[in-house]
Amino acid sequence: MFVSLGWSDRDWSMKLGRAAILLLYQLVEMLLCSGVSVITETYFHPNLAQAEFQAIQERAPCRPFIIECITEGDALLKRWQNRLVNGERHPGHLDASILDKHIRAILSKGRSAPHLKIGNLYRIIDTTDFSAIPFDKLVDEIRDNL
Repeated sequence: MFVSLGWSDRDWSMKLGRAAILLLYQLVEMLLCSGVSVITETYFHPNLAQAEFQAIQERAPCRPFIIECITEGDALLKRWQNRLVNGERHPGHLDASILDKHIRAILSKGRSAPHLKIGNLYRIIDTTDFSAIPFDKLVDEIRDNL
């Protein structure tokens, strides 16, 4: 959205972010209503996303399988800083300007509260050490529940 609509300041970035999430919800619902399985990934704000996904599930019955990735605060902050240094995110996110004002304190805490609780297929994966993640087991569990 930054590429086609441009970017300027934090308010604009947040406005586009909210619009992107709304588009994501619409796309998820359209695909589910069409009988297509969906995998989606982003930080879903729990206070907002819970109601959105419950409403989608009512209109497009499905069996959600939620995977919440968590990590220690230091690792999370370091990954975020690495993305900033490596230029992996569009500059329209204005990450450098919000690191000390907003993000550092949030990321340093690591996992806060559980996020989405929709359906009964919910797994928490600790990503502090990627080599310790049982990917094969997780993939098998997802396949078994399709």
